[in-house]
Amino acid sequence: MLYLAIALFIVYQFYKTIAIYRLGMKRSNKMHKAVYLNDHAKVGDYIRFQGSFSLPETQTPFNKVNCVYWGVVVRAVFTSKMKKPGKGTQTHSPVIFKDNNDHLPLLISDGKQVVQLGFANNIEAFVNLNSTTTISNEPPSDAVKALAKAKYQHYSIEEKWADKTARINVWGTVNSVNKNCVTLTANKKDKSGFMVFYGDSSLLLETLLKKRRDTILLFAWLIIMSAVSIALLPVLPNLVMQIISAVVMAGFTLYLKHRLTRDPFKQAS
Repeated sequence: MLYLAIALFIVYQFYKTIAIYRLGMKRSNKMHKAVYLNDHAKVGDYIRFQGSFSLPETQTPFNKVNCVYWGVVVRAVFTSKMKKPGKGTQTHSPVIFKDNNDHLPLLISDGKQVVQLGFANNIEAFVNLNSTTTISNEPPSDAVKALAKAKYQHYSIEEKWADKTARINVWGTVNSVNKNCVTLTANKKDKSGFMVFYGDSSLLLETLLKKRRDTILLFAWLIIMSAVSIALLPVLPNLVMQIISAVVMAGFTLYLKHRLTRDPFKQAS
């Protein structure tokens, strides 16, 4: 029964890893084939574009960093006793406040053409924005103070921002076209190629290649684990040792899978 469980676990992990690899390849290939925005673009076309923000300069609300675009998330941090049968305490950090300057039209220009970002939540569409996290013992603003509770011990303030001169690389679907600009958004049916990357496109290419290598590394580990299971488990002295070894290998596999296959483009907040 133990060998059957291990075999099913390995087969399932192979299946999941293949699915992750195929999804990554699909996104990478689609983005690679995207046509650069031109005068012939029409609604429904999938295109790419590179430029810089065409926005007035401003500052982040708490750390006062000079930028043209920002977003902020404030978390209230506190501890509580664990519910029975657990012992000790656990830390909570719920989001109690969010803000950004999405109220401005987000315009990106390459000097010849202008693109407007029309995503449902533009700040969450960005990948690789500058960011910093600070801790405050007091509510950092009146808006946060109105949401404060006595149990909150401190506040974690995460700010993200974009500089005026930094390059913005966009992949998306044309939603509308007029004489002033082209509005890009995500395709509702297929979001695999949608991306707003803050920084040089070479950094994005490096990230995609690393994710592909990591997934191949996980394939290799699954093959090694299969061989080790076949060679090691039968020679262990008793069933308890076999179960412990199997649990350790399975646990390390799940940990490795989490580290290697997590989406590098997923926003944390």
